[in-house]
Amino acid sequence: MKAKITPDAAEAVTTSTALAAPAPAALANYNPDQYDDVSRDIEVPVLGLVNNVGPLAKQHKNKGGNFVLGDLLVGTSVQVVPIEVAKYFRETWRNGVEIKYGSPLDKERKVFSSAHDAAKAGYVVDFSGSATNRVEEGAKIGYLVLQPAGDQSGEFVYKAGSLLFAKARCSYTRNGFREVFRRVFDHANKLALVKGIETKGLNHNQLFNAAKPWTHLWTLTSVTASKGDNEWWEPRIAKGDPLPAEVIERITADYGA
Repeated sequence: MKAKITPDAAEAVTTSTALAAPAPAALANYNPDQYDDVSRDIEVPVLGLVNNVGPLAKQHKNKGGNFVLGDLLVGTSVQVVPIEVAKYFRETWRNGVEIKYGSPLDKERKVFSSAHDAAKAGYVVDFSGSATNRVEEGAKIGYLVLQPAGDQSGEFVYKAGSLLFAKARCSYTRNGFREVFRRVFDHANKLALVKGIETKGLNHNQLFNAAKPWTHLWTLTSVTASKGDNEWWEPRIAKGDPLPAEVIERITADYGA
């Protein structure tokens, strides 16, 4: 005779199943904090540069060389405070085929968080041009963008001392990587050395956070570059004046590791 399952027994089975611990393998690389962090649900706008082609060029006609914060045009130069960085490696060639901007492969371009991860997948950083599967160095920088003079957009709501900022993000490859990211990271590395921070074994983001290099305002500008008949705009960055102590203290309290 089959055992009868009572409503209480059925509830016990359901509860027991619901509370069963996940397999250890499922938790090995699981970090629940990332889903509870409120910043996960905040949309940080891109600090973009209007060029001669592309979506921004269509949205902001005849504004090449201007920076755009989300949809807000902020001018040909903008003052920023770099507050976070992350290096990555972007796929440029796959099976001997170059992945060009706007191509079908561009939409499925692979991105790796380290050269080791890229190598495991069969990709190399190759300046000789002989490898069939290649990646290039790139980096993301998180900024606090200083409110431009005369701005009344309401976008600049983060107050540090007497200054108002808006948070932004930007990605850099090729000349942007060399001319922007490396200058910002070099500043962080020098601060780390001055402070006596042990940098061995740290990745770029860890070193940056340890150095707390949000000490100065930086100015992003745009310059024209050309090759053959093609001409485009590229970003450049220069370190400017030191920030007031109260501004550094507020940024450190909110973004310091």
